[in-house]
Amino acid sequence: MSRGRLLGAGLAAYLLALLFTVPAELLRGPLQTWLPEVRLGALSGHAHAGRVDPLTVAGVALDRAAWRWRPSALLSGRLGFEVSVDSGAGRVALHATRAPGSDLLELAAVRGSLDLDGLGRVLPRLPFRARGRLLLEELAVDLDPTGWPGRAGGGFQLQQAVLSAPVALNLATVAGTLGMDGARLVVDFTLAADAALTGTGRLLLAADGGYRLAARLAPGAAADPDSTALLRQAGRPAADGSVQVDLAGRLR
Repeated sequence: MSRGRLLGAGLAAYLLALLFTVPAELLRGPLQTWLPEVRLGALSGHAHAGRVDPLTVAGVALDRAAWRWRPSALLSGRLGFEVSVDSGAGRVALHATRAPGSDLLELAAVRGSLDLDGLGRVLPRLPFRARGRLLLEELAVDLDPTGWPGRAGGGFQLQQAVLSAPVALNLATVAGTLGMDGARLVVDFTLAADAALTGTGRLLLAADGGYRLAARLAPGAAADPDSTALLRQAGRPAADGSVQVDLAGRLR
């Protein structure tokens, strides 16, 4: 083996030894520089695999997070980890990577389940309350330093969803996808036929809390007088009973 290769192998072995022996607490300073939108609690474990209890991400309080180093990310010039996050009865797992000098935190293979009521308590700007489960299905999101997505894609599903806005609406199962329209987050959704309301729609969200909702909705199989009356307030029913809903405003 040449001297250069021998030195390279020795350096790689030294760096790996550091990764597997450095206490996680020594990563606090670099992590706060690398992830300025994250506030860290107590760190345990080592650099290659550890956990933090609790933490705050872009103002959202979480119970704990665990990580494990993904050496394969180095092949693309990035530092990457497998990350799992727990908050209440919810759990999300993902692959997190970041390129040197980049402001974007790349999240891929995002999957998990979240309690909607608990999620609403940590997102106080939402002007409604919701119950049920949010299932994430292999999402991919790039977050800027403020926590707002610069890229988003993938699907999600709401199960046993009930929305109070202001009357309780049984939405049953809602299927949706995420995307971007410039700097705005796009949520396309379909309401099941056995819900209080059925139909399809698109929700646009801006970083400053501005929103625009466009949907074609009709009473579903679980419609009651309150949900039907609420729908009629949103617009004039067409011949088939559906209503074109167009709303815009700003979340609290």
